[in-house]
Amino acid sequence: MKIDIKEKYNDLINAERKDSNSSHVKMLNISERYIFIGIDLETQHLNLILEFRGGEAEELKFETLPKLRGLRIGKEYFNSLGPIEKEYTLMFSQEKDQDQEIFISFVQNLVDNILLMELSFSQAIHSVLERWRYFFGKRNDKKLTPQQQQGLFGELYFITKWMDKFKDSPPILIHNWKGPNGYRFDFLQKNIGIEVKTTVLQTNTVAISNESQLKVTKGLESLFLMVFNLSQLDSDDGDTLDSLINKLKLRLSQYPETLTLLENKLLDARYEAGMYSYPNYFVNSGEGYRIDSSFPKITELEKGIVSIKYTIDLNYCTSYRIDSNDVFNLLEGVYYDE
Repeated sequence: MKIDIKEKYNDLINAERKDSNSSHVKMLNISERYIFIGIDLETQHLNLILEFRGGEAEELKFETLPKLRGLRIGKEYFNSLGPIEKEYTLMFSQEKDQDQEIFISFVQNLVDNILLMELSFSQAIHSVLERWRYFFGKRNDKKLTPQQQQGLFGELYFITKWMDKFKDSPPILIHNWKGPNGYRFDFLQKNIGIEVKTTVLQTNTVAISNESQLKVTKGLESLFLMVFNLSQLDSDDGDTLDSLINKLKLRLSQYPETLTLLENKLLDARYEAGMYSYPNYFVNSGEGYRIDSSFPKITELEKGIVSIKYTIDLNYCTSYRIDSNDVFNLLEGVYYDE
């Protein structure tokens, strides 16, 4: 089970407000590693203290750690801290008042990655810091563009529909979700590529971002385009990006490792929870298209052209259309594609 870090910090903060003489450090009740959360009584800034095990202190190269604005990282020596005696620990400290919510979310993600993912301690620290660099350095009002929101909604909706169809299967499709990591397809399951697009209103066109996105390369058995038509609503019908993600997280609660992986990928997509309670999207339809050598697309550039973006009118692609269920059926028994 995942530990609710926000609840633990709130308990600590409330205890300190009621009694300034209460302990400002609390050890989490877990067996895998000694982990402490704390609050600086002078600044009211939060901190996290992690135990080093084995040779982890030597393995972690401080000079190579990503630097995040508003986050201090250092080795702290304690004569006595709970079961720790005369040892160095790794401490993360909040440096700015306005960053408390970001810091708590960061700690949740860091603890989840250390405890649940198959990474070394050093790998977990590095990967989480890289992932959170954007959120500590960004302006508070910077959001995904409407196009980015719709695109992310479409990819998550595809995952949700796959889970609906294969209720008895573990949600391994999330391991094969490549979109947030900059891959040219949104999903890649061994030799099958899936690119997800969204359209709105009555438009039936999709934007292609480069010449490689619809390119059927050697070793790729097949490539499909999945298109969801969305309506934006002012009512509570449908889902917002936030509500869709919250529902998906709830469904993954029995798979803590996969839930942590989803949260990592959402961070890679620069999604910040709680910022997308509007608009509501309603999915009108979903259609699949088989991409073969004759499908209208640009896959090669003329000499002197270094990049290209173009739009496809799907009204001219009806002969390539396939039932959306056929696309999902291709991913039955999906497995982790490394």
